[in-house]
Amino acid sequence: MSDSTKENANESNKLSLPESCFILPPVTEQEKELAANAFQEFENKNYEKCKSILNKLSQTRSGDPKILHNLAVVEYYQSEFRNTDELQKKIKEVCDKAQVNIDNVDGLDDVDHCVIFFNQAVILYHSHQYNAALNIMDKLFQFIEPLDDQLAIKTCLLLLELYLCVNQPEKAARPIAYMENMLYGNNKTSSNGSKAQTPEKEKEREGSKEKEVKEKKETTDSNFHDIYKPKLQQYKARFYLMLKSTKACRRELKTLMSTGVSVSGVYLRSQLEYLRNNCRKAMKLLNTASVSVATHTFKETGDNIAAMYYNNMGCLHFYMGKPNLGCFYFNKAVQEHNNAIKSLTEGEPDTLSSRPLFTVDVTAYYQLMYNLGLQYLHAGKPLQAFERLLEAVQVYHTNPRLWLRLAECCMQNHKPDNSRDFSLKERQKDMIRGSVGSGPHRKIIMSPFISNDNKLSVQGQSSAIPMPTLEFASLCLRNALILIPDSPSPSSSTSTTVSSQGGSVEESEGASPVEGQHVTVNGLPANSIQGAEVANLKNSILVASAYVALCLGDMVMALKHAETLLSQPRISGAHKFLAHLYAAEASIMMDDISDAIQYLSPDTLTDISLTLPLTLDSGDPKFVDRPEESSRQTPLLQGWYPNTLSTAKVLMQYHLTVAYAIRGELDKAGENLSQVGISKGPGTDIPVQAVMLAIYIQLQKGLPNLAKSIIKQYLPQYR
Repeated sequence: MSDSTKENANESNKLSLPESCFILPPVTEQEKELAANAFQEFENKNYEKCKSILNKLSQTRSGDPKILHNLAVVEYYQSEFRNTDELQKKIKEVCDKAQVNIDNVDGLDDVDHCVIFFNQAVILYHSHQYNAALNIMDKLFQFIEPLDDQLAIKTCLLLLELYLCVNQPEKAARPIAYMENMLYGNNKTSSNGSKAQTPEKEKEREGSKEKEVKEKKETTDSNFHDIYKPKLQQYKARFYLMLKSTKACRRELKTLMSTGVSVSGVYLRSQLEYLRNNCRKAMKLLNTASVSVATHTFKETGDNIAAMYYNNMGCLHFYMGKPNLGCFYFNKAVQEHNNAIKSLTEGEPDTLSSRPLFTVDVTAYYQLMYNLGLQYLHAGKPLQAFERLLEAVQVYHTNPRLWLRLAECCMQNHKPDNSRDFSLKERQKDMIRGSVGSGPHRKIIMSPFISNDNKLSVQGQSSAIPMPTLEFASLCLRNALILIPDSPSPSSSTSTTVSSQGGSVEESEGASPVEGQHVTVNGLPANSIQGAEVANLKNSILVASAYVALCLGDMVMALKHAETLLSQPRISGAHKFLAHLYAAEASIMMDDISDAIQYLSPDTLTDISLTLPLTLDSGDPKFVDRPEESSRQTPLLQGWYPNTLSTAKVLMQYHLTVAYAIRGELDKAGENLSQVGISKGPGTDIPVQAVMLAIYIQLQKGLPNLAKSIIKQYLPQYR
């Protein structure tokens, strides 16, 4: 679920213009006064006056990089944060004057240059280049002690936001601890308070305007705690939410709501109830926040509260097993998003340069497309889902789960379900073509096959063309497998993390053997995939790859994928069952009956659940399967068989009978097939192909009367 805490990010991520940037040693009293006046006008949002004062100051201090930097920032504020390209050019010129390489933060060694790098990080953050911004902010955090209080707190807030954006909440503990020390320890503020006091003689020499600035600064310092404490509490609530620490999050939200009800607080409370499976309560909380939509404009804050509301309502209905209602709410969210973008560029061409920086959220639309695509997929509308997910993959192309969902759209379009294969009444007409003759000369014409799954694409068409076909599904699954890193061996001491933006792979040496098996994979726009989720995702990709390869007639690759799946250290009962079936079918098609019979051994089938088995490292929270998620039945599986263990065993015996029949062991095949009928009980379904196989076996054994009796029993219309 989304939350509306971005308003905190917008507050902390505005370009910084601290007073200390104006005063440079050595300076005259007149320059001090001009600098103080410029800063006061900037704080009062009188940007034109501030700009004229800075121009006067630049005449006496021509070429000063700090003044050039402040002029660039003021002009950017004056343009309502629209001329971002122009600002970046001027920052580059300022860096050339100051002999600073803005692209190399490792070369930062002067505290006075921190403001320039901070502003660059803000631009990168709003451009969704989180890793590049995080690289800068990690370096700035090393200079946190000598920084001005305002810049230090903004540095911590931006660093917090970036850690949460890249799904690394465990690293956010450092800036949180530092901010708590600043706001509650009073160490840094007390020292600044002593600096703010000047001797009486010096005060007499200062002008009246400078006195006003000093008084305003003292008032600001006195309100320092009141301004930033709620923001810290909101970030701590988000921090605990991402760590799934609901008790600590609840405590922070209780403290936060005691200071006053805010939209951000209500949305965070709603998300907390969502994680606790209290969907009804989460909806009530969202509805209380919806009345505040009109008071928050997208142009002023960059937060589209209406789109967030409908998005979160869609998430709640999806979790409650109502994907069609989810589609309704997500479509409303897309509509609100489009309306907000139109309101920004009314009467102007819709370009990124025409929008304020904090509204250039190019990924918001694709996040909604991702959510909407999932709803359509679970609602049984694969073509609509394919179109939406195809748009999302343009941005989130490093998410293996998204490629799997695209492949599932193609697979569902190819075969929505297999319920008809277990419904004898519906398939009776497909088993017999008709009859000829009459009386004792009447002949029944059997159908050579009853499967209609051979819906392959037109030959010569490239599989790279995005269409809901099995060929494109095969391409999607190959991409997904590439994006899943190989599991480290138990003896390895390396923990692997795939960058959240699909960049380089980070390796940290010295981890314990258990930690070395932890793999984190990019899951944007959702949270990162780690622990048991990675194993389950890889198993799902492999089983889907085996199925697609079988449908395309590529038996070699189908067998390879099935064997790779069976070799995984953690595999659910359902995946193991399908892997044995697909491996056996591929072996039969390649005339390797002996291997097929081994794959179809009844001893291999004991469970068809989707829950991963526990291992020795299951005590790690990353490897514990959450019961509420693993046991929740997904609508996507409705209409698919086998859905019970007894039906799965019948299906395994049927395939084993096919293998015996192909090898010519008809007696063994007949005996095995009879077990299928004996094992049929309540809740057990038999595939219609078993009837055709029984007729075939009796005819091959030269027993036409038995074949006729089977026809009379199961196909009464041909008696």
